[in-house]
Amino acid sequence: MDDRELLIRYRDGELPEADMAAVRARLSTDPALQASLSRIEAVSAAVERTAASAFEPFFSTRVMARIRADSRSASDLVYEGLRWAFARVAVVAVVIVVTLGAYSAIGGGYSGTVVEVMLGLPDVTLESAMTLGG
Repeated sequence: MDDRELLIRYRDGELPEADMAAVRARLSTDPALQASLSRIEAVSAAVERTAASAFEPFFSTRVMARIRADSRSASDLVYEGLRWAFARVAVVAVVIVVTLGAYSAIGGGYSGTVVEVMLGLPDVTLESAMTLGG
């Protein structure tokens, strides 16, 4: 067992009494060992002070929610961007088609309904009906 592990077990009181006495004797004569024990105690005290306040209630729930929020893939982001863009493009296309259809129906001098004009359907005549009807 190395000195660091020995000092940790000494600090926690996990050594047999004979080993505790041996460590106490070494500590009284070895300044480097005393400095190591001081560092271990300082780290332990800092951990004990911060441990209680670091994990508030529902800590794991908040961490998992954050992980899920940050783990959206690039394809999800691209899909959302394209969906947003195409929705706007579709609205603009419908407005343009309706505007052009209304302009053609009103100013074009066509006969028939607006739907026939927008779809580009020819005027129905007796001759075209006979040809299609066969």
